[in-house]
Amino acid sequence: MTRLPASPRLTLSLPNGRIRTVIWATGYAPDFGLAKLPIFDRKGELRHSEGIVGPGLYVFGLPFQMRGKSALIEGVGADAEALATHLAHHLKIRAA
Repeated sequence: MTRLPASPRLTLSLPNGRIRTVIWATGYAPDFGLAKLPIFDRKGELRHSEGIVGPGLYVFGLPFQMRGKSALIEGVGADAEALATHLAHHLKIRAA
């Protein structure tokens, strides 16, 4: 069972610099309506390379993101592992 705090935080301040990475998870169908960034191609599709949109912005679960089953529960785990490895390497380089 997942335990939730009695008073969960419902807002977050991004400008203070403590958040540097966003992993975008939209649910059953891609919905990038909140992303007011230059990250879309001329057809309105999200530009990414294996889930890496740009520095600090990553996505999971897109159809054929890395594999044929990337959009499925059984496939997103391998994609998540690959992105976690990328992030660990990226953060290690930045910390050095």
